[in-house]
This record gives sequence, C-alpha cells and structure tokens, in this order.
Amino acid sequence: MRPYAKNFVTVFQISYGATHPALNDRVQYPHYFSTGPNEHIQHIAIAELVERLGWTWVIILATRGDYGERESKNLRNEITKHGACIDFIGALTEDKDRDIKTLVRIQKSSAEVVILCGELFRTRSLSSPVEEMIINKTLLVPVTWAPIYTILLFTGGLLFKETIVVLSDRNFFYNYVMAIEEDELLKDLLAIDGSCLTHDKEKDDLFQRVYNHKYWNCSSLTLSAQIFYPSHRVHRAVMGLAHAAHDLLSTSHNKDTPINIHRRELHRYLRNVRYNEGRGREIVFNELMKSPVSYIICALYSDPEVFFKATEVGKYFWSESGSSLEINTQKIRWKKNTNNQTLKSQCSPNCPPGSRKLLRERAPPCCYDCARCSEGEISNVT
Repeated sequence: MRPYAKNFVTVFQISYGATHPALNDRVQYPHYFSTGPNEHIQHIAIAELVERLGWTWVIILATRGDYGERESKNLRNEITKHGACIDFIGALTEDKDRDIKTLVRIQKSSAEVVILCGELFRTRSLSSPVEEMIINKTLLVPVTWAPIYTILLFTGGLLFKETIVVLSDRNFFYNYVMAIEEDELLKDLLAIDGSCLTHDKEKDDLFQRVYNHKYWNCSSLTLSAQIFYPSHRVHRAVMGLAHAAHDLLSTSHNKDTPINIHRRELHRYLRNVRYNEGRGREIVFNELMKSPVSYIICALYSDPEVFFKATEVGKYFWSESGSSLEINTQKIRWKKNTNNQTLKSQCSPNCPPGSRKLLRERAPPCCYDCARCSEGEISNVT
C-alpha cells in the first residue's frame, strides 16, 4: 500500500470565514486563500439596496476594534458613492457608559435605518442594551451575521443571506450522518434545528427555556438545508486541496509517493485548481474573490404564531461584468406604519414641485432646506 501524503496542515492557510481584503493580494500573500464571503461585494450589495430603497440618511453600527473600524469605513465609502449620507458611525466597546451614549445618539437620530457591520455582538453586555434602546430602528443585517443573537431587535429588518450551495455529494453526506444512531449530541442538534421534541421532558423543557422556541412532535429528524451552511465553504477548501494533491501526485505516478509535500510544490498546483462544483458553478481557486456572488434578501419578523421567520423579498447577484438587484417591498413588514409605502430614512424630505434644494452650511448634502424657485424657473431635481 502506498503511504498517504501528509503534513498538509502547515502547507497553506485557507479560511472559510470573512477575511481582510488585503489578504487577497496574491503577490504579498501567495499562500493564503479564502473560500469565505467577499466583504467588498457585501458592501456593494448593501449600498445598492440602500440606494434602491431611497434611504439617504443611515447609521453604521459596529463593534470597536481594527476589524469593525476598517469595515465600517469601507462600508461608508461605498454607501456615499451611491449618493447616500452617513449620520455617524457608532462603535460599541463593552464600556457601559460609552455604549449607552452611542445608543442614545442613535435613538435621537432622524435616521430610521441602522446598518450593522464588523463582528457579531457576541455577549449579552453588548446585545442586551442594543435590543432595549434602539428597538424602534430598522436594521440592515450583513451576510456575516446570524439573527438568532438579537431576534427581537432584528424583527422588521432586512437580512442578506448567502445562497445555499447544494453540493454534489450531499446525498452521501446526508445518508452517512443520518445513519449514526449512538450520537446523542447530533440528535439534539437535529431536534433544535427542526424544532422537534426529543421526548425527554427535562431536555425539552431546557431547550424551550434556552431558545425561547416552541417545539413539536416530528415523525422523524431530518437535515434542513440551512444546517449545511456554511459547510460549502469548508467543502470548497477541502476540495481545492484534494484536487491539488491529486494533480501533484499524478505527475509522479511512477515514483514513490512522497511522505511530505513541500508547500511550494503544492502551491503551484493549488493555484491552478479549477473544477466544477455542480449546477454549472466553476471554481477557480486562484480567483476565488472574483467568483460570482449571489445573495438572498430576507425580511425578518416574529409574531405569536411564528416565533421568527425570514421571508425572501429579493435577490442580489454580482459578477465582474455587472450586478443585478431585485426587491419586492410589498412583502416587507416594516417596524413602523408606513401606509403600505417603503420606509423612509432621510435627513430632509424631498422638495415639492416648484421648489429647489438649499444646502445647509457645514451639513451633509443629504440635509437641506427647500426654497421656492424664482419667478419663471422650474427645478428639475426633487
């Protein structure tokens, strides 16, 4: 038997999470790859949605730190490119007094929309005050967040979700997982994911208290599509390495298989990996950050009958050749009564016919007064 190639762990860094854009520099970081979400494209998608909905006055809220600061600035730049203005960028620090001042400022702002970015509010010391103090604001939630953290706050907001990739070997994985009978933890996870009772009263009571969710009698446990997310990112990383190792070893089929593979050798093959993931999706490993991106836009809400539901209201697609955005505002349940109109988030209302914008001194261009047009003149800008 030929020995297996090993020591892959120290060969490359392949991330399946969000990544710093600087790491996409193939010259400076030739041995780093990411199968995770493209942060820059996420910012473009958010900016285009803000523009489409006519929101010209928004707030950005992030956690304090290098990542949150960098991402919020990049997001601000993209939003302003699309004609909107940022009231301010707020940063939460876990310093209670400072955070309350930030949240009070958000409360008082005329901006109705708060865009989240940076890292998740992972602790109750961050999520609780946010949930309590700005619950009347509408949140726009990026793909890197999970709404389970602050469900009450997210209700009435919009969430970007990655399109779930159906893997070619999904059935094999499904059958393998469901055949495992002795794994009690797996059964519990499947029960929680499917909102199913385990018929262990103590355990069911615990789950319902912890997750504040109603559970049901299910005929059988199943793997939902959502449970595969973000497994496809890990799958891509493994497939990339597998293809690279296969190609490298295939070139030496008449020789003994090397026990250790040098990273420079594997890198040469990894950067040339190109394979079909299924349904026409071609993965080019050296150009992962240039790959087409698809998002689903969901409206979030909860009520006595449905604890928490995400309704698809739009789609976003990006590729190097262009982007497209579809949004059905009639399907969105806004937090505030908008009389069946799209929620407004503006510093100043549109000027009526026969008037023109009069910019305020030292104010952003989205904040203005309206002045009547001079005799014989008509404004061609609202």
